[in-house]
Amino acid sequence: MASIAPNHKASDPDSFLFARRLKAPIWVYDTDRKRVVFANKAACEVWGATCEDNLRQRDLSIGMSRTVEERLLQYQADFLRRDATFSETWTLYPNGAPVTLDVTYSGFKLPDGRMAMLCEAHRNSDQPTDTLRSTDALLHTDVAVLLLSETNEILYQNPAARKIFEQDDLGLQQLFTTFEECTRLLKDLKRRREARLITQLKTKDGLKWFDLSAKSCLDAVTGEAASLITGFDVTELKETRDKAHYLAARDQLTGCFSRYHLQNLMGDLDGTCPDLSHGALLIDVDKFKSINDTYGHEAGDAVLRAVGERLRDHLSRDDMVVRMGGDEFLIFVSAVPDETSLQDRVAILREALQAPVRVGALHLDISICFCSSLLRDGEPMDWLEIYREVDLALYAAKRSGRGRHCHFGQALEESELERKWLEVEIARTIDAEAFKLHFQPRIDLERGIVTSVEALLRWKHPTKGEIPPAKFVPLCEDMGLIDRLGLFVFNEACRQLVIWQGLGLQMGVSINVSPRQFAQDDFMQACRRAKAEFRVDPSAIELEITESSFLGHDRLFADRINELKHLGYKIAIDDFGTGYSNLAYISRFPVDCIKIDRSFTAQLPSSAPLMRLILALASQIGAKVVAEGVETDAQLHWLRQQNCDQVQGFYFSQAVASEMLPRLIRGIEARCLAGPANMNAAFEKVL
Repeated sequence: MASIAPNHKASDPDSFLFARRLKAPIWVYDTDRKRVVFANKAACEVWGATCEDNLRQRDLSIGMSRTVEERLLQYQADFLRRDATFSETWTLYPNGAPVTLDVTYSGFKLPDGRMAMLCEAHRNSDQPTDTLRSTDALLHTDVAVLLLSETNEILYQNPAARKIFEQDDLGLQQLFTTFEECTRLLKDLKRRREARLITQLKTKDGLKWFDLSAKSCLDAVTGEAASLITGFDVTELKETRDKAHYLAARDQLTGCFSRYHLQNLMGDLDGTCPDLSHGALLIDVDKFKSINDTYGHEAGDAVLRAVGERLRDHLSRDDMVVRMGGDEFLIFVSAVPDETSLQDRVAILREALQAPVRVGALHLDISICFCSSLLRDGEPMDWLEIYREVDLALYAAKRSGRGRHCHFGQALEESELERKWLEVEIARTIDAEAFKLHFQPRIDLERGIVTSVEALLRWKHPTKGEIPPAKFVPLCEDMGLIDRLGLFVFNEACRQLVIWQGLGLQMGVSINVSPRQFAQDDFMQACRRAKAEFRVDPSAIELEITESSFLGHDRLFADRINELKHLGYKIAIDDFGTGYSNLAYISRFPVDCIKIDRSFTAQLPSSAPLMRLILALASQIGAKVVAEGVETDAQLHWLRQQNCDQVQGFYFSQAVASEMLPRLIRGIEARCLAGPANMNAAFEKVL
């Protein structure tokens, strides 16, 4: 078939005269305006046009797909860049009827200098329908298709590939971001004759993620070995998946890893600590609930974000920070061969975390409790056991005060074993009612008589002997047994009070009530039925409530205080001075007695100004004052001079069993009559 030279210059329609004489369909397509500008008779017949002018008037953009439009623009760009010629099978749709042609395209400059496209075609009606459809599908698909030579030069790109990748004549390697990724694909292809890889490629729009499939084949033109590569743009899918993985692996508030991620990570490890020893740290923010309650949850969130950010800033890439929940963070630090190295890392983190946290105009001072455990090379990596160890150390640190650090070691392990033993024994003892009450007298300084006794819980184990309340009471709270224990103390004190009254001892009894117990309905019911059940006068019973219980009281607290007063009970504030309240605040409640904490008595005379203030203010609200922890003549003398109402402490007696109490009281009152000078020796004789 005769052809017209590529990039033929035309100054007027007569320049197309030679083409008009040919029997093969030939036309010139204006790519910019999407119209045919020249066409011979055969071309008009193909397009179903009555004449050339009729064909020129057609707007071919109508019904043209975006893919075809982009493909034609790609041809135009190639014609402008080089003397290019293309041969492809196309299906046209003149007047809606499909016509399949083999078309050769080349550049054709229009009179105004713009680049158009010269199309030379001949009919192709012998191809099977599946072939025609596959050709059309290859044109319209969004999947990038590339054919590579043995040297990995790009032999062919379908329209989607040309739209995605740069148009320079580059090889496959230039599409990859790293040489290693390209080599990996080609090695797999050579070994298995097919390969698949999800990787980033360079595109016209920057780096994109592609799912690549490669297969070995032959070039249909030369018969030489080739490779066919198809690529799906999976950027959006991968970013969505990566974001989902990030959201699952990260705590949304702090950006630290989540507990869920830690569980998955530890499940993937082989159960041993690799290479060098690692350290596990568990930290939490002291008084974090108070920050939330006082300044709001936004302030609490700001503190947690600051803690997470500071931890990440002072850890290496091989370390990991996990927010376990609430204000707890678990940290794994790498390359710590011994405890000294671990303590050095702790010191760095402590310094980073001690700076105030700015929340708006506020600067919040925070303190952090640290605990640590060393995981040596080859030791088991059971993260639940690791967490148990550091959680135990954290518990020990918090019991020691704010901002403390505790390291898990043999001593702490032994303490944990003792704690577990105590838990078992407590559960057994409370069911067997093996706890007993002892009573410590309170002395009225003006009258020199015992007016009341405080009921104190004691536990004498059959093999371990006396176990201090400081050991078993916190455990009872942790085990949820403190409510049962509190009811036992209340009921036993009521029974004992009835016995004393039968013996002619006219005195009251004071009973400690924990904040938790005070909030329980069972305790209020016990108070309501005590008069009928034990035939006891509630006015002889004083309920000691800690000062902290009054802080931030709610309506329920006030209603219960008022109900107890209505029933006839007396209300005392225990350990006054150790909390954050004041007498002006407490004066809103019907308080009968204020017990000054023993720490202030022990600090006399340096605590004298504060003691005088408490005595004066208590007098104004009509409350009696009891000084706890009196142990010396000097303390007793000072309290007498300040007109303190009552005293209590080892100067007079420790807490004793109920059967010893009548004799003790008679001795105390007799010696009080003998005068202060003889008291100390007299009490020793009584006891």
